[in-house]
Amino acid sequence: ALAQSEAYRLGAGSERLAADLLGAIDRISAVRAVDPGEPVDPAIAQSLKESIEAALALIIEEHQDWHMLVRPHHLPLA
Repeated sequence: ALAQSEAYRLGAGSERLAADLLGAIDRISAVRAVDPGEPVDPAIAQSLKESIEAALALIIEEHQDWHMLVRPHHLPLA
């Protein structure tokens, strides 16, 4: 039961991460659509920075969750 519960939690988390990252990709793509020859509006640059930081935070959070799951637990052998 614990393994099934953990598998469900990981599956739900992965689906949430995928949806959140797709949203971040959409926001980043929208900002990148600005003509590269034009000067970058500071508000647009800030929006792009925040979108990238949010995507990285999602990835780091997922990594930390997996790390907690698989890290060594130092159990005695006998």
